[in-house]
Amino acid sequence: MLIAYLRKRIVWAGILLYAGIGIVLDAFTAYDILPPCLWRRLFGGACPGCGLTTAFTHLVRLEFRAAIDAHPLSPLIALLLAACIVIDYRKFVQRS
Repeated sequence: MLIAYLRKRIVWAGILLYAGIGIVLDAFTAYDILPPCLWRRLFGGACPGCGLTTAFTHLVRLEFRAAIDAHPLSPLIALLLAACIVIDYRKFVQRS
C-alpha cells in the first residue's frame, strides 16, 4: 500500500525526500545540497519562510530553542506537515 501511495504522489515524495536528505546532511555533515532562497536572490530581502531550513536542521538535532530562534513557527510547521502527510495517506488507504 505504501508503494502505491508513493507512486501516486511521486513528485511530492521526491521533493520531500530531497529536502529531508538535504536537511539531514546539513545537520550532521558539512554538505549543503539545498538550493538557496530564490526570493532572497530575486528581491534581496527575507521571505516569510527564511530560516525554515536552518530551523528544521536544528529540529533534526533536537535543538528546539535554536529552531525557534531561527524561525518561530518551525515546530508548528513541522507538525502540520507531518499531520498533512498522515491524513493524506489515511485517505488514500480508505479509497483503495
